[in-house]
Amino acid sequence: MKNISFILFFLGFQLSGYSQLKVNGSDYLKKSIADSINKIVEYSVNQFSIQNKGKISKERLGFMTDTIRIETFLSIATEKINYTDIGVLLLNQEALEKYDAMLNNYYKILFDKVENKIALKEAEKAWITFRDKEIDLYISTITDDYSTLGSLDKVMIASFRLNLTKKRTIDIFEYTMR
Repeated sequence: MKNISFILFFLGFQLSGYSQLKVNGSDYLKKSIADSINKIVEYSVNQFSIQNKGKISKERLGFMTDTIRIETFLSIATEKINYTDIGVLLLNQEALEKYDAMLNNYYKILFDKVENKIALKEAEKAWITFRDKEIDLYISTITDDYSTLGSLDKVMIASFRLNLTKKRTIDIFEYTMR
């Protein structure tokens, strides 16, 4: 649990910084901005490594770096768009895809590592069901009729789903580190 707290603290600290995502393909950022983001994240990670004098594993440092890239991409890109609902939805979708890719990567690592693969598969299916039901519950706190959702409501739901996926990614990563 201390590792998760550390990662969340580091992420919160880095949100004012920049990301290491390979965002050069983004529709929302020019290559020069993406290059700047990558340089700043590289610098931040190097400084963190120096401060911790190699006491952090390569795997954890890689996870932190990838997560910082996604979070900072989302933060910086959100500042650069004109705050249209569709723009924010597209950014959330892009960040969700990045977290989903990370989740799948760490799930594969965990799958190779655990002995009880059936339990892992069942847990992942249960999590998907939980995620979907949790989103349904969240929507029900907004409205009883999905067709009445406004565009801002849809942004909030997308952000909620992104946060659920981010948390699961952190959880699965922590399992891989045991």
